[in-house]
Amino acid sequence: MACCAVFVCFLAMLVGCLLTLLQRRGMLVTGQAVPDLGIPTMSMSHDFRTGLVESVISLETPPGNLAVSSSGRIIFNFHPIHKQPSGYKFAEVMGDSWIPRLDLDKATREVLSLRIGSSGRLFLLDHAGHGVMHTPKLVIFELGSSAKEDRFQMAYSFPNEIAGFGSMLNDFNLSPDESMLYIADTSALAGTPALIACSMALLEKQSKDACRRYLDGHLSVMPETLSINVNGDSALLSVLSRIGVDSIALDRKSRWLYFGPLSSTALFRVPAALLATNASESEVAGAVERYAAKPISDGLSTDDAGNVLVTAFEHSALVAIKPDRSLKVIYRSKEHLQWPDGLSFGPDGWLYVTCSALHHVMRGRSIADYAPFHILRLRMETAAAPGRSVTLKRAPAASPLEAWIRLDALMGPQRDVGKKAKKDPSEDWKSESVCKSFLAGFCPYDKVCAKIHSEAIRERFDQHPEGAKDSETRVSFEKLALQDCEDVLRLAEEYSVERIRNEPRKVKLPSEVVHRIELLKKQSNEIHRRADMLDKEATAGGGYKNLSMTWFRAAKDKLDEAEELERVENKKQLDAIRPTVCEVCGAVYIDEIKYKAHFEFDVHEGYKQVRERHADLEAKHAKMEQAIKAKGKEPSKAPDRRRRGSEEARPRQRSRGEDTRGRAAMVSGRERSGGHPGYSGYRAVAAASG
Repeated sequence: MACCAVFVCFLAMLVGCLLTLLQRRGMLVTGQAVPDLGIPTMSMSHDFRTGLVESVISLETPPGNLAVSSSGRIIFNFHPIHKQPSGYKFAEVMGDSWIPRLDLDKATREVLSLRIGSSGRLFLLDHAGHGVMHTPKLVIFELGSSAKEDRFQMAYSFPNEIAGFGSMLNDFNLSPDESMLYIADTSALAGTPALIACSMALLEKQSKDACRRYLDGHLSVMPETLSINVNGDSALLSVLSRIGVDSIALDRKSRWLYFGPLSSTALFRVPAALLATNASESEVAGAVERYAAKPISDGLSTDDAGNVLVTAFEHSALVAIKPDRSLKVIYRSKEHLQWPDGLSFGPDGWLYVTCSALHHVMRGRSIADYAPFHILRLRMETAAAPGRSVTLKRAPAASPLEAWIRLDALMGPQRDVGKKAKKDPSEDWKSESVCKSFLAGFCPYDKVCAKIHSEAIRERFDQHPEGAKDSETRVSFEKLALQDCEDVLRLAEEYSVERIRNEPRKVKLPSEVVHRIELLKKQSNEIHRRADMLDKEATAGGGYKNLSMTWFRAAKDKLDEAEELERVENKKQLDAIRPTVCEVCGAVYIDEIKYKAHFEFDVHEGYKQVRERHADLEAKHAKMEQAIKAKGKEPSKAPDRRRRGSEEARPRQRSRGEDTRGRAAMVSGRERSGGHPGYSGYRAVAAASG
């Protein structure tokens, strides 16, 4: 009897603590009605249509999320809130049936989200039961052509300060090149929702500094108190009305990270580059944008047209938020979309959707009464690459000038001349559309040069009498090449000076300092939350107005202390920095490891070749001028550069203009080390290294 009494007392205390926690977090209050966004609730229901909307598979247990590979493999999990009769957690679709994936089951504990990246790897985000009994982790499998060929690759356990007790790693997205991982921590128990950005390079090295939390407690990740229902059904459990950031998706150009709480009528976005470059908390918070109104949502995805796809589970619908921020219902079915949840694009323009039927569980209903539960696929007007991987891009349309140059290269500069008027093809190198620096042996602009680079034309020039060694024509072309090299090297030096002088330097603070700053901000958020509760009680006649104001000031003091600590520590680190400038390519680094690594980059190799060519040409022409002076003659001048930049000369000017910068960025991209972010088109000499 004594044991029973102790157990009852313990249970009563546990229930009391839970009720107190729910009350403090506002989960036991009546939620506000969700605004009407024009999505039909009781009418307009679509049906299946072969080739447009199809059921991939029907299940007796609701699925949670899924991942579809570029070859069409469909891997999914049964939602953890439901119990599959045989205890399986993962499965793979095989025809109109499924096979269990015991290898995935053994590697994880409780997974809500899975993705297939551009490399063909399967990523499983294990929140490990809210981090209560086990450590949340990311598990990666290498996919083969079938389940038998799939192999476990690695698992990464998140540090406690990133995903600790009460966290809930709900959903995530990968950047197209798999360099970054973005996670939504719903934090249903701890009540501290946030975004998490992880460097895959550091994560694969098992670094404790691989991830960083952002927007912890920020308005954009916090839930609204709403009265949620599904298809007009009575209000669900109030705990559902206070779910933080849940939906998350990266746009197909990796520019914006879209996110929003489940219990929210707003979709937010933030520049993904800020999270990928270890920006400060204040920078990220200041860049958050309220993008559009959204329905109460769970799953989120994007397509190549810039649409944000949302699973509006209140309406059993899939909705698109278009680039003009208006809403469009894509598909709605109370029968087939029972709480639409996970989204994944597959091959041939199909979008796959899971239905987790969570509302039936929350209403205490028997799941068996509402089976079957479908995985659907919809043929989309605008699709995206399978597996949420890199977007397939179309080449930009050529301008009339570029088209002219391409035709010259393909058909010859004399393609428009009559047969009788055509000159000897051995002299086609004289055309203004042919690059003279290339004919002389080396063009530092290489692939971004707007003029023709043709080996066949250069061979004809070499065989022509005017192309002979030390001929007047070849020497004039070499002088043009020398000037091009000097222009490129001068710009490299100017870039180094400008970057050292003007570019803000970002430093990585020691882990203990980062931990201290984050702790202060968490304390500030918690104090502010308590003050807000006291303020509400005071408004209701509780008499805590003075106390709430005191706590508001205390919260601000904590935040000020965190910002001051961050400012002081940043200054310490910056004062200790001595930038290293590469004498070859002009790159500026504050990290010795990155400085040494950049020697392998195409940009560095390209500048190395430019400098070698510049030295050879300079030495050669210095000797020639000395010989000419010794004979008492006037040194020859380089061809008039104005002629090269005129409209008649066509495109050489573009090799140095604003448009070339964009084209160069398209060719060479950014060096991931951070050595040359946003560098001009002249750095496309990387192409010189092949």
